[in-house]
Amino acid sequence: MSAAPTIALPDPAAWTVEQRVDYLAEGQARFAQPVSHALYEDPKVRAEIRRIGFLNGCKLVKQARKDVLDAHFPQLKTGYAAAIRKTVDENMLKTTRFLSFNASPLMSASFRLRREAERSMASEFATIRVELPKRFFELSGALPTNNDPAANRIKPKTDVAGALGITGDYDLDNAGYLGLACAEAMIDPKIRPQISGGSQ
Repeated sequence: MSAAPTIALPDPAAWTVEQRVDYLAEGQARFAQPVSHALYEDPKVRAEIRRIGFLNGCKLVKQARKDVLDAHFPQLKTGYAAAIRKTVDENMLKTTRFLSFNASPLMSASFRLRREAERSMASEFATIRVELPKRFFELSGALPTNNDPAANRIKPKTDVAGALGITGDYDLDNAGYLGLACAEAMIDPKIRPQISGGSQ
């Protein structure tokens, strides 16, 4: 019987700066923060989520986002790589250790990075913002109306409610709350972080 293959974990300590930039740009491109919540900000999309039911709506937002961002991935990755080179301190890219590598170099430059990405990829982001709802409605059109009132009554977890001061259900017409509720619904409970300031 042959031994199981060894899985090589990424080791940024051995990477060049360009490899580090490439790795970080790929992560940014898959999420594309400035456009990732565009669907929740659209009142027609929020109404459609309520029509088909919250959980179905969250799943379709995730699928529509994946489909559209995947189609734009090469351009987004190139744009983010350029933005990271321009805004993130090169010494930090060289010296950050693996456990904090995904977060700390970008956290220190998060505002500058976002502003530069929005400036340099304005045309790409504008196209994505048009394509996201189009793709969402292509997917949602096949689903029937969910007439169960419980399908759209979503309570936040205790720690979230405590941190945000929410005393009842999420307001699903609030884009920020809807995005948070969907993120909470989609995340694996085993890796869900505890919100600081809330209660157990």
